[in-house]
Amino acid sequence: LYEVEAYHKKLATILDSEFSIERESLIAEIDELESQLTTLNQELQELGSTPNLSSEFLENYSKLTATINALKEQNEAYLKESALSKEKSEADSDLKRSTEDILLNLEGKLNSKMREFNNILYPDIRKAPQINLKAHNSYSFHTPDDDGTGTKFKGMILYDLAMLYLTNLPALAHDSLLLSNISYQATEALLKLYDRSKSLNKQVFLAFDKASSYSPEANKLLSENTVLRLSSNGNELYGISWNKGENSDEI
Repeated sequence: LYEVEAYHKKLATILDSEFSIERESLIAEIDELESQLTTLNQELQELGSTPNLSSEFLENYSKLTATINALKEQNEAYLKESALSKEKSEADSDLKRSTEDILLNLEGKLNSKMREFNNILYPDIRKAPQINLKAHNSYSFHTPDDDGTGTKFKGMILYDLAMLYLTNLPALAHDSLLLSNISYQATEALLKLYDRSKSLNKQVFLAFDKASSYSPEANKLLSENTVLRLSSNGNELYGISWNKGENSDEI
């Protein structure tokens, strides 16, 4: 879209230049024709009030008048087009400025909330994930000086939580895989952040495993919020494990 817009702007610049040249040419032509018309009017006056005008004279007079009127209309159309082009340019500038202000505001709110959550996860204070909204269709997201797998997963979780807390997003769902590379201490802090979302009247759907590896406090929090508990030996979602059975050579 931006490439198309850039092409349009380039084309508009070329057309403006061509229109300007054409307008100067039209004005010169109008001046010349009006001069001829003035000469004809003077000749007409010199002939008297009831002249015997030739059909050739009247035809030329009519053509000149029509040409002048047509050129004046073209000139007015050019002036109108120039005014509209200027208004469009000003509107584009206003839109660009408004978009930048909105994105900067959103960026600040998201980064502030992610930093708040990150400080809860790490009391020793570590660098928080940052989002940079470069344009309406372009952004960057990273944690400064740390591109580890666990840090990337943690950054995504904190971004999702920031969106949950700051927007009308009604719910979010996270799989246990996202927590697998995050420290136990940070994961337990995340569980508390998930639980706090209830005060917003929102929901978090979390798949969690290996609960026994976590503290009694974390297990208590999990137990209070557990809706469905799955395990092997008959406690699968549908009562059986679908991947059990003899191997087959059939394709």
